[in-house]
Amino acid sequence: MPLRGGGNGLSKIQLKIITACLVFVALISALFALRARQLHAEVRAEAVAGLSGQALALKTFTEASLGGVEAQLLAVAAHLRAAQALDTEELRGIGVVLAARKGHPAYLDNLVVADAAGTVLYTARPGEPRTQADRDYFAIHRSRPDSGTQFGRVEDSEAVVNLRFFTMSRRLETRDGKFAGIVVASLDIEALSWEYDRLRAHPDSSLVLIAADGTVVTRAPFPIDAIGRTVTLKARRG
Repeated sequence: MPLRGGGNGLSKIQLKIITACLVFVALISALFALRARQLHAEVRAEAVAGLSGQALALKTFTEASLGGVEAQLLAVAAHLRAAQALDTEELRGIGVVLAARKGHPAYLDNLVVADAAGTVLYTARPGEPRTQADRDYFAIHRSRPDSGTQFGRVEDSEAVVNLRFFTMSRRLETRDGKFAGIVVASLDIEALSWEYDRLRAHPDSSLVLIAADGTVVTRAPFPIDAIGRTVTLKARRG
């Protein structure tokens, strides 16, 4: 009897110890889980903050850089409008002006002026096609006085091997508002990618410039096979 009673007493003590251990383990597990969630939230918050800052830098740079190119197009358009015609003596030096602006900024690969028939009159780089009449943006500018700046699709250069670019163009007019032609800037997408590469906050992050129609214009880092593809853009809520 004493041995049996002693055995029962020991089992109860063991049960209490085991129960206490289980409670302790459960408590520690809950604390670890809570801390893990806190760490995840902190890391996510830091990542979102970094992404937001990086996205803001990308937005600011893109607006400033493309805005700078657009300002050059507007300056050329204003100069040509003041000259009234594209073949006057006043414009004899426009080719030199365009050549001097090429590469400023580094991704500005070419500047072209074409007349109302689409014939290229001035270019910053010889060897380019001699007509712009077959381009979509030329037809838009010719038919729409309010066309503003048009962004063209990603293209392969006919003059330079392995050069891919997209265009920005403006309508040219005479003083009385008649269509006189277009001025076009070609932007080297790989050179633009190098500029974006400087904005990357982390080596494993990437920055992508996507056109309104979903076309990938450029990317940092720069894989050539990603350019020109179309991605689905999700509409923002709210």
